[in-house]
Amino acid sequence: MGLFDIFSSKKRVIADIDRGINALKMPVGILLFQQFASKYVSQDFAAGLAAAVTNELFGEPPTNAQGAAFLQKNQKLIQSELHDLSGNAALCDIISVAAHLKANAAGNTGTVSETIVLWGVKLSDAGILRPIDHIRMS
Repeated sequence: MGLFDIFSSKKRVIADIDRGINALKMPVGILLFQQFASKYVSQDFAAGLAAAVTNELFGEPPTNAQGAAFLQKNQKLIQSELHDLSGNAALCDIISVAAHLKANAAGNTGTVSETIVLWGVKLSDAGILRPIDHIRMS
């Protein structure tokens, strides 16, 4: 296997991990929407909150101006809801596996970025990121 093949293989692994993590975002967002819809009167507000908290869970910025405005206006609530998720062991395990996969792939390919590090710090501070040996795989 040549140097190009090794590099291409590493890029494919990172792309596969990113696709897997992206596949998790929609079901997590729907789960959060269902949770918030029963807690808040406005369905639109619950949807915006679910999107914002999902973005925070995956270390993603808002994807449009409406999301950015919602984030700015509701930052304290978003952080509060994010911290409240630390009690949901199954969700924490899912997010932790995603974060560990992404960080390990970045570390093994020399592509660690500030964004990845800050994502891990945010999840850890919120009580969501679990040590890999504490994650239930059942």
